[in-house]
Amino acid sequence: MLRILRRGQRYIMAAVILLVGGAFVFFFGVGGPIQPSATGDSVVVVGEIRFGVDDFLRTRASQERYYQEVLGEAFDPAKAAEQLDLAAQNALIQQGILAEEARRLGLAVSRAELRDTIRRLYRNAEDRFDPKAFREYAEYEFGTERRLVQALERELLARKALALIGEAADVSREEAEAALRLQRESVRIAFVALDPSEGADPGTVGEEEALAFAEANEERLRALYEEHRDRFDRPPEVRARHILLSVPENADAAAVEEVRKKILGLRQRIQDGADFAEVAAEASDDLGTRGKGGDLGFFGRGQMVSAFEEAAFSLEPGVLSEPVRTPFGFHLIRVEEKRDARKIPFEEARLELARELLARERREAEVDALVERLLGDIRRGESLEAVARMEKLTLERPDPLTRRVDGFIPGLGAAPEVLRTAFTLRPEAPTPDRVFRVGGKRVLIQLLERTEPTPEEIADQVEARREELLANKRRQVQNTWLAARQAELQQRGELVVDLGRFRTR
Repeated sequence: MLRILRRGQRYIMAAVILLVGGAFVFFFGVGGPIQPSATGDSVVVVGEIRFGVDDFLRTRASQERYYQEVLGEAFDPAKAAEQLDLAAQNALIQQGILAEEARRLGLAVSRAELRDTIRRLYRNAEDRFDPKAFREYAEYEFGTERRLVQALERELLARKALALIGEAADVSREEAEAALRLQRESVRIAFVALDPSEGADPGTVGEEEALAFAEANEERLRALYEEHRDRFDRPPEVRARHILLSVPENADAAAVEEVRKKILGLRQRIQDGADFAEVAAEASDDLGTRGKGGDLGFFGRGQMVSAFEEAAFSLEPGVLSEPVRTPFGFHLIRVEEKRDARKIPFEEARLELARELLARERREAEVDALVERLLGDIRRGESLEAVARMEKLTLERPDPLTRRVDGFIPGLGAAPEVLRTAFTLRPEAPTPDRVFRVGGKRVLIQLLERTEPTPEEIADQVEARREELLANKRRQVQNTWLAARQAELQQRGELVVDLGRFRTR
């Protein structure tokens, strides 16, 4: 069986390329699944053309093999089962529509064309026609040679119709030249991006200001609270002090034992009545907390190394730990206070939110005022480079940019409007007197350099670009025609699908 399938591989891939390649890739899914109807022994009926269960299974299996070969381990047939069903259904519908159109137009496939196609598909290792491979594959996959030839004829008719439909498209040399210029030109820009979210300090807002702002903006603050509810979920926390005596992880046993004895001595002093904070200030190797009596403040799980965290969360307030070994050394820990998990209500969060929102609005007003000053200087003839230097702002200069659908600019991200505008600028007017909004940032730009393809470059590449544009345009014409024809046949009841007799899952 495997030998037969391998011999038929050329045909399998040829069928798949026809059914899932070219225009069909773009047409999949148009209109979604067709409503099932009674179709006798057929799964798909298009006018006078009928496809049975075997046709459906063969088409589906061909596509599954194709995607498996293209995507490798990334392709999961089980997860893609529904998409494969729909793709096979649509492939048969489209092939039927095109074969019907070919007959309506009087197109035909000659015996010579069929013979040449078969001879091309079924060749042996010496690149000669292999009649045995043809017969075995036909009998295994289609039952008879006649049915394989009929399927092949239908596919060739579909190809002819598709090619004829695509002939309505045309691309002139002038269009190709214009497309090349757009594709090959590039610009270098400089930009300033001002982010109002940076520098907004809630600590600059006094309590009276926050109270007045909260009273005037109650609804806005409630909406902000609801939008960020997760932020006000407080996990369990502890506030602890510690004393650290450092010891390297790779220290020998004697060095470790010496430090352990020292920290046990400190522990005994505290148990005998010495103040923990004073001992920490005197002996701890943690310079960050020693001046605060070893106070670490409140912390939740996941913020400390695991051994320290487990000890701290297991202690009751006021209880002194045994020495705890971590990668930093030995610790003595005393928990000062514990907080259970809780949700901070709006009433408690209200002033915090008011300070944040008021600080943000003030910062936005400052940034907008700065932008207006910059624009004023630009309108008076200054360049962005000059005004940015005067205001001591960072001027970004990304690498040359080409046109992109997503408008991506390094350092800015997706900024389609900025990129479009950059390509309208000219050296005599390099700085637009407007500000762009990109993800909340205020952005001003300046053209530094514009590069266009030379006439020689265009002349060398225009024919290749014309062929590329023509192929794309033909696919668009073909897909538009197929979509319209499918809708027409559905409306007239001449397109019927019944997958009820088929089960792949």
